[in-house]
Amino acid sequence: MTLSDVACHALGKATTPESYIDFGGGIIGLSIEHFYVSICCRLSFVQRMLLAYELCGYYTIVPNPDYDEEAKSGEKAYKVKAVTRAPLATVERLRTFAKNNPQIRGSKLASRR
Repeated sequence: MTLSDVACHALGKATTPESYIDFGGGIIGLSIEHFYVSICCRLSFVQRMLLAYELCGYYTIVPNPDYDEEAKSGEKAYKVKAVTRAPLATVERLRTFAKNNPQIRGSKLASRR
């Protein structure tokens, strides 16, 4: 990556307070909803749906700590496994954020069904 690969974007209007997450230590990042709306303009309809599905899913993929033992024993072994977790977002939160922040590029695409 070079400096010419970096693009700076500024919003003309303020976004809602839930647009950002304070991670502490002076680090602030986009909320899941803001990320989704912002990335929508770079994705096809199918990619947007797949991303929303993952963000709203009740599982995540993690490394399988038992992989080496399972592989040695001759069992079918997988390097990763799915575990349940609370969803990172909901369809309603994604839709509401997009509706409340029309100034963010991608908000119209994020609102489409």
